[in-house]
Amino acid sequence: MNYPLEAAFAMRGGADAQAALESITLTPAKILGMDKRIGSLEPGKDADILILTGEPLDYRSFVDKTFINGKLYYDRSKSSFYDRIHVQKGVPTAPAMP
Repeated sequence: MNYPLEAAFAMRGGADAQAALESITLTPAKILGMDKRIGSLEPGKDADILILTGEPLDYRSFVDKTFINGKLYYDRSKSSFYDRIHVQKGVPTAPAMP
């Protein structure tokens, strides 16, 4: 749960966005010796993918779709959990309260 936050802190400390993202994706896969299967999007690797509404390290981004082994497991448009939050250009906004 805290990996994106830690990567954002790394950016605040001077890391570029690519290095921060790799620090929570490809680098751990390399450390575990699993970088041939996971950690980046490449042909032949596991197809576990998150489609986000905005930048991966932006706290305002939501998961739009989740694919595990290439199969769709979550589609935000079919979930009622976030019905009151609308995303415009990657930035979620809440409707005005009555």
